[in-house]
Amino acid sequence: MINQDILDDVLNSALQMFRLMAAERGVVYQRLEELKKELIAELSITGELNTKAKVDKFKAKADKLIAKKYNTIQLELDFNQIGQYVADQSASGISIALGVESLKLPTDAYFKSLNSDTMILGAPSSAWWKGQSEDLALRFMQQVRQGLSNAETNQQIISRIVGNSSNVGIMDTARRNAAALVQTSVQTVANDARRATYLANDDIVTGITQVSTLDSHTSLICVSYSGCQWKFDKEEKAYKPFGKNSKPYNGGTPRHWNCRSVEIPITKSWEELGFKNIPKTKLGQRASESGPIAADTTFDGYLQRRGNAYQDEMLGSGRAELWREGKITLRDLVDGNGRPLTLAQLRAKAGMAESKPAQKAPVSANLSPLGKSQFFEQSYLDGLPAKVTQPYNNWEDLSKNAEIGQEQFVSAMNNVAKRMNLEQGGNPEKFTPEMAASDKGYLFIAPLKGYKRALEKVNNDYTDKKGIAHWEQLNDAIRGTISVRKLEDIPIAIQAMRDEGIDFVTRPKDRFLKPVPSGYRDILGLVKLPNGMNAEIQFHVKEMTLAKNYGHIHYETQRSILPKYSPDEKPTERWSKADILAFTNAEREQIRIYGEAWEKVLSRKE
Repeated sequence: MINQDILDDVLNSALQMFRLMAAERGVVYQRLEELKKELIAELSITGELNTKAKVDKFKAKADKLIAKKYNTIQLELDFNQIGQYVADQSASGISIALGVESLKLPTDAYFKSLNSDTMILGAPSSAWWKGQSEDLALRFMQQVRQGLSNAETNQQIISRIVGNSSNVGIMDTARRNAAALVQTSVQTVANDARRATYLANDDIVTGITQVSTLDSHTSLICVSYSGCQWKFDKEEKAYKPFGKNSKPYNGGTPRHWNCRSVEIPITKSWEELGFKNIPKTKLGQRASESGPIAADTTFDGYLQRRGNAYQDEMLGSGRAELWREGKITLRDLVDGNGRPLTLAQLRAKAGMAESKPAQKAPVSANLSPLGKSQFFEQSYLDGLPAKVTQPYNNWEDLSKNAEIGQEQFVSAMNNVAKRMNLEQGGNPEKFTPEMAASDKGYLFIAPLKGYKRALEKVNNDYTDKKGIAHWEQLNDAIRGTISVRKLEDIPIAIQAMRDEGIDFVTRPKDRFLKPVPSGYRDILGLVKLPNGMNAEIQFHVKEMTLAKNYGHIHYETQRSILPKYSPDEKPTERWSKADILAFTNAEREQIRIYGEAWEKVLSRKE
């Protein structure tokens, strides 16, 4: 049975974890502040870095400082204490709720292992901290080298490292990364300690069930797993699904970065524990985004009461429609490995005609002499909204979650690259004729958009007439480009992306079908990442990638002229002769460049 008092105790304990997280974060922030001062001091006393040997010597010192401080951070995180606190709370909560004698705790050896062997989302805690240390060392030297190449003073370099009102410094990024790791680490240790306590008392605890937070920030993964139940198989030493659940355990909670879900014990019934004629207790309440609700509320019941608009926001309109029609359940949202299924995969699961961007078969037959193509079925496009926004409306939350989303995006797109044998790395703006002529396709993933550029874009494009900045409209903080050898590879790349659980969240712009006036062609769209962030993805053919670099300078010429006149105005008699000449020449050159590139695409023999 699921006991209400135990549920309340676990949820209260989870709230206490946030206080522990704050304390652990405070320790980490203090060490990072010390590190910042040490790096600045080292840079301040360093003479002119005018030779490679001097730069290498300085780098070695900086790397050592950073590695030492992160090692200190890791040693100071007291997972042992957290584990003991949670285990004590779990045992006493069950004992009090059921009226049984003191429960057993995990062994001392178990608690001692927490500080050295804790696995965070599949990797040792030490590996995550080492990764953050190496990332900061890389970012630090990038700032130093950039400053040297720009002939900046040491003070100017320090300013960019520390950050200011218009630019987020690398130490701010380090703080956010560390905070996310602390939260996920504490949740991992807490949930693991609960499980260890439940297993130590398997004469009372018969299984576990996942309880997911009921609000719009909950991931599709945890929506799908909410209410699932498992029993521990002693022979296989693993949790197995039971009851109405068929989902494999897959390591349990936390299931992703910043996961807030917990697992509560399923205990023997009062009769099995030796108590008779115990009256049924009235179910209590649990928290939700809309206020206290009945404790036995399922995610299905919660969504049903919130209405279609909330359901569409939470699940995506296509998934929500399938769920409302009873063609899928919330547990169908992810596959056996815990990865969110695409809308096309869900439709196929429901026995509906699959609607996907394109078949894996070549699309050459769909190309006319004018170069028109159709990569998406109309029914697929009709199921997507024309516009979406990010789930956050301020820079701090947006940037913090974008960092997590970037990891998810890189992981999924790297798998696409492996499947399609794409070269990775580099920058599409540095695409060369040699790259275009090679027999390889390419994957480019841009760095996260920095605060200065993001602020500029929000101020220019997403600030309303009242002066309110709409950060939620900044959908391209995460972005990438796939450039393929031939048109026939584009639907394959799109399907590979969707197979990785990354699907379009708005109607993609098929500019092969409807090119811009200059003749430029690509597919541009927004995709939804597992943590709820939107990312921008572009699909190119290599000839157009190269042509874009040649044509961009002419595009910038036009952009520099337009602010002098009305935004949508083309050359008129109001324009100066010089601006008319420059604008029309730029337009003519773009048409030529993109036209020649498109002819090469259409004339490709292979």
